[in-house]
Amino acid sequence: MTIVCTSDKKYIPVFESLYFSIRQNHENCQIVLRLIDCDSLDLCTDVRYDPNVRVIVDHQNLSAKRNKLTIDQHVLQDTVWASMRKKYTKTRGPRWFYSDLVAYASNIKYNTINTLLDEGVQRILYMDVDAIVRKPLNGLEELIDKSDIVIMKDKGDTNPSLIKPISEPDGILWHCGIIGLNNTDTTRSFCKELENRVMEDKFEWDADQIQFHNVFNEFIDKIEFTNLPRTYKDEGGGDHRLGGIKGFSDESHIWCGAGESKYTDKGYVNECKKYGEYL
Repeated sequence: MTIVCTSDKKYIPVFESLYFSIRQNHENCQIVLRLIDCDSLDLCTDVRYDPNVRVIVDHQNLSAKRNKLTIDQHVLQDTVWASMRKKYTKTRGPRWFYSDLVAYASNIKYNTINTLLDEGVQRILYMDVDAIVRKPLNGLEELIDKSDIVIMKDKGDTNPSLIKPISEPDGILWHCGIIGLNNTDTTRSFCKELENRVMEDKFEWDADQIQFHNVFNEFIDKIEFTNLPRTYKDEGGGDHRLGGIKGFSDESHIWCGAGESKYTDKGYVNECKKYGEYL
């Protein structure tokens, strides 16, 4: 299996925690890391000299200033509430402001995935860098082999008092932070169309989720889809849509930092620190 990640300079310590967790818990895999506006020399020596790590350097000279506010009214409402409660973080500032760099780093994953599909890589696992691998991923590999796409599909926000987020079209939330892909004809066609759509809005936050939904609906009758079990994308119950489960499960294979939990959840932060400096 080949694991794909994207990072800018700020998130390199986060990636390195993920890297060492992979090498400890699922070592027999290739890793492809796309670096945005930084260089491989910024990586630790273990990563730089690992023969099973491939680094793609992508110099875009993008602004890292979080001066763009999402057009999603749901998020605007959330931002106002957060501001009233003074819920800021030392690293992000007010919630839901984003930069061209942040949006591009999230959306460019489909380009990396398509590069590997074109090269004939059979089994691909995309992971956001704020994930931590805690147990072997053999079961996830088996799911990928039986499908075209493996991704968590969830109900969107059901609170009637909230404006519905545009990132959850038709009341569906696609968790695009972890995606398993089997290199089939259908997967290649799906991902090429997906990349084309997303790149039209590459500097817009949530374009990866919105366009995934749109393209999936066009392929719904021919794509083999498996819903990713929570054990492979455990967000600690930080997202109320995940069945109201509170806290990260010790049985889960992958923990993911959802939103502010990557900074505030002590269990998650301590787990990351087992493998690196983290943030």
